[in-house]
Amino acid sequence: MPALRFLSIGFQVGGYFDASFIDDNQQYDYVGRWGRQIVSENEEMHAEINAEIKANDDAIKQIMEDVESSFDENDQSVMELLDGTKIIEAGKCLKASYVPSEWGHDVCKLLNIRVDNDWRLLGKRFGYSTSELKH
Repeated sequence: MPALRFLSIGFQVGGYFDASFIDDNQQYDYVGRWGRQIVSENEEMHAEINAEIKANDDAIKQIMEDVESSFDENDQSVMELLDGTKIIEAGKCLKASYVPSEWGHDVCKLLNIRVDNDWRLLGKRFGYSTSELKH
């Protein structure tokens, strides 16, 4: 047992007394004849620090889970974007034979109107070659 240093003593009515002793880590309070009550400020601080550490660990785990899920979502978004790019590239290869019938007829009417406009620029934007535009 560590060496105790005497702090204080007090007497109460009825013959009871209280005394305080302290060592390096704990303060011991003796209350009357009823036994010893150990009050440890260091133990209380230790418990509070452990509670804060546990709360911080939980918060860090939650943040890590959020980061991992956002990485998963970003990976999924990138894959969807790449798939969409492939679809667009595949769409560039399509010719007039792949035009949907709902609006294809209207586009043909617009393109076949006899006017002085030059449709070659529009045709090139749709991916047609010069020889295809002449016919």
